[in-house]
Amino acid sequence: MATIKFREVLNEELKNPEFKKAYEALDDEFETIKMLVKARNEAKLTQAQVAEKMGVKQSAVARIESGVLDIKYSTLLSYIKAVGKKLVLA
Repeated sequence: MATIKFREVLNEELKNPEFKKAYEALDDEFETIKMLVKARNEAKLTQAQVAEKMGVKQSAVARIESGVLDIKYSTLLSYIKAVGKKLVLA
């Protein structure tokens, strides 16, 4: 079975102007998710530990970090508090 490399497929798809525009429109979402995961890792917490602090299941944290869940502002604040951070908009 051949291996498909994500980066190679992405680079090929980004040659399509419509795809590129849609992909770039998600930059803020991707960056936010990266910052959340980074904050959790800096706090040396697992998804399960963050979930416990938030009062949700680990799968909910996994969905937040994967970007498949369009979360509410209150959920975002709960996650940030659970990892010991404060929301600062620069």
